[in-house]
Amino acid sequence: MNLIYLIIEIILCYTTIIILYQKKQKEGLYLYAIVGLILSNIMVLKRTEILSLEIALGFTIYASIFITSNIIVQKYGPEEIKKLILVLVGSTVVSTIIIFLATLINGNTSMSIMNETFDYTFQNLRIMLANSISILIILWFNAILYHQIRRVKNKIIISNILTSIIVSFMATIIFSFIAYLGLVNIKELSILILIRYLIILIIEIIGTIPIYIINKIK
Repeated sequence: MNLIYLIIEIILCYTTIIILYQKKQKEGLYLYAIVGLILSNIMVLKRTEILSLEIALGFTIYASIFITSNIIVQKYGPEEIKKLILVLVGSTVVSTIIIFLATLINGNTSMSIMNETFDYTFQNLRIMLANSISILIILWFNAILYHQIRRVKNKIIISNILTSIIVSFMATIIFSFIAYLGLVNIKELSILILIRYLIILIIEIIGTIPIYIINKIK
């Protein structure tokens, strides 16, 4: 059942990217990246179990942000990513501070269970920061790599697959070390990295489809 939900999420994310581009062009891609980063920071707090290990969710939106970056590079060039990163840094800082402040506010006693659940969930800033930092650090490298491969091969599918293989691994390493180092042993950390990498890689490869479709839109 989880696989079905994941497939629906992939379809929804990539369909949304295409629709937003059709309606708002570059602004639509920016909007998706901003909302996507905030949502992935929330979704990463939920865990699922794979091979007896707890894995943070948010794979699809996480991967789709890099696909959005590739579309921006495809349409507007790699320099545009600098602006996107600045916007994402700003939105991440503001949203994280607001959520953190909300956990410090004393809640209504009549809703104590709901308030305690909210506070417990969103006080785990380490994993949220791991999610944001891994995206923001790698996003510029992703743009440059995609652009360079595109110039050499001039094939969307080759550019996206090669970029995804390298970038998704680097992003997964950064995320996993920030989120889990010291909390699990090296063997478990290695398995967590491998599982997360393979899932994100598959989602990014599927992301070739919206890149190709949007490239055909004038």
